Amino acid sequence: MHIYCCWTWSCAPLSGRMKALIVFSLVLLAAAASVRAGKLAAGNEPVGLYDANDKMELLSNLTFRAAVYEKQKIWLVEFYNSWCGFCQRFAPVWKEFAAGVHPWNEIVTIGVVDCASPDNNPLCRDLEVMSYPTLRVYPLMSKAGDLGQELVAEKTVSSIKSALLDFIEKEQLEGRGNQEWPTLIPYRNSEITNIWARVPDAVQNMILIFEEAGSTMGREVILDFGKVRNIRVRRVTTNNEALAKLLEVSNYPSLAVLKRDLSVVHLIPASKSREGYAASVHAFLSQEGVIEDVAAFRDIPRESRPEQAQNQIEGAVLDPPDAVYRADLENTLRYSLKHEVAMHKVIAGETLEALKMYLRTMASFFPTKPQGTMFLERLRDWVEAAGESIRGEDFLVQVNTLERTFNFVIPENQEWIGCRGSSSKYRGYTCGLWTTFHALTVGAATQTKRRVTPGSELVLHSILMYVRHFFGCADCSKHFQTMAAARHLEAVRGLDDAVLWLWEAHNVVNKRLHGDKTEDPAHPKMQFPSAESCSACSAGDGQWDRPQVLAYLKARYGKTGVCNNLQQCKPVNLGGISLRHGDKLISPEVDMSKTEGAADFSYFDIGLCVLLYLASAVVLVLSYYKFIYRRRHRTKFNIN
Repeated sequence: MHIYCCWTWSCAPLSGRMKALIVFSLVLLAAAASVRAGKLAAGNEPVGLYDANDKMELLSNLTFRAAVYEKQKIWLVEFYNSWCGFCQRFAPVWKEFAAGVHPWNEIVTIGVVDCASPDNNPLCRDLEVMSYPTLRVYPLMSKAGDLGQELVAEKTVSSIKSALLDFIEKEQLEGRGNQEWPTLIPYRNSEITNIWARVPDAVQNMILIFEEAGSTMGREVILDFGKVRNIRVRRVTTNNEALAKLLEVSNYPSLAVLKRDLSVVHLIPASKSREGYAASVHAFLSQEGVIEDVAAFRDIPRESRPEQAQNQIEGAVLDPPDAVYRADLENTLRYSLKHEVAMHKVIAGETLEALKMYLRTMASFFPTKPQGTMFLERLRDWVEAAGESIRGEDFLVQVNTLERTFNFVIPENQEWIGCRGSSSKYRGYTCGLWTTFHALTVGAATQTKRRVTPGSELVLHSILMYVRHFFGCADCSKHFQTMAAARHLEAVRGLDDAVLWLWEAHNVVNKRLHGDKTEDPAHPKMQFPSAESCSACSAGDGQWDRPQVLAYLKARYGKTGVCNNLQQCKPVNLGGISLRHGDKLISPEVDMSKTEGAADFSYFDIGLCVLLYLASAVVLVLSYYKFIYRRRHRTKFNIN
């Protein structure tokens, strides 16, 4: 087989050397792309909180609809965000719950969707998932496009399980359950002969669980043995006094077996728990020779203990710990606009007003390159003129269009630097959001007196509105709003006061989350600034020198304090309230605009680019010599 290269009217086979050069160039391109992609993905791509070892289905935009809709089973799905601190704390609870109900997988299947993944954004937007974690239940034979029903429950294993069982029982009461499912509806008739009505002749034993009306144990055991076809398990509540008296049951809970000949066997479980009752039923059935093994029983968890969070240190700790990096601010901006805001199916009313206020603040005070400011100003103007509502999809299209227009495209997988955690589940966006908020308040407070932007005093309010309407972590948003009310955010008027209010609020949150499961073990949540960062900020006895703290915050989060990359931002002691930019100490007043726009490429990236350029140039020169220069030379020679 020959490789041919065609020029206008003729084709010629390539020589072996040319083939080798072309193949070599292609290999170089593939290798560079692979290395670069891996380098980027390792730094910023969110990693889900669950994996294939968990007793649940990992759903995505590609698999959700085919798996959930038009199926003869119920789906209970958690929509979560891997950056969400509460989602991280909730993950062990959800894993324990999923493992506990796994024996019921022919009736109800547990699933998860990571809405932080860019690939899943369209799905979460279409399903109108506004906060995380969100639990939604999808009845059997749900139609395509069904948003599901939110499962209202406390975020505990017992509460979620109780709400799920209530939902299944309600479906059966209203005639929507699968006829092959074991019934969770309590037996109400006092005539024991009626228990056997419509029961197959192969069933010789009726297991009856007597319990309080609000108990979940009986329904759990019923579903545990749902796969066993030659027995029936029913529950009898305290409301059915006649049947309890007939079978001589006086204590609750109790366990009895009613045989076809109407004889009764009373069983005494080892414990009054799901496990104890299931074990007692299993032992009876084995003794009777009815069944040798119950597959469902093997899956019942013997002990339900919350999974301990594993804190694995993945990656080195970066210095300096308190530096502000442009990459972190840009990553936060990208995620905020393309995920948090664009995830809304429709933005209207108070939510739209919150978006307008947020974009006004960002366009005025977000520390970025000139093209970034123009991008934010044009996006702000588009939202202001959009009318009474905006579709999330349209907002995302506009963001992408304006990025290209102003050459302000933020790579999806740009690495975090100052906000990089020891593992992908730590820090990242939440750290970046705090950094951005500090930068906004400082930006408003450090304006020149000759040009004060209207609405500067509303920066804190715009932050509050963003957290209320767009921040995906529902628990985090609730805590922030509660703190804002308790600390009288709305009463703050001075621009310097706003800077200090946010600093104090951040330290309140750090204190609350210190030692929490979501805390990065390599970056403990401490009161800041530390003595190493600002030795003058502490007044002793646990008190702060507020003027010094204010100076520190303005120096650290001001536009001149933002570092373009790791090489241009080195550790520094801020005792004198000054910043190190490169190898030169500067004061906060110095204009560093000339340093903006530096390329964020490593030496490895630059080396790859040079190598690819050289390889391409060699291929082009040899191709020209082979197919153009020599052909022209032969043509002239033949004519002469």
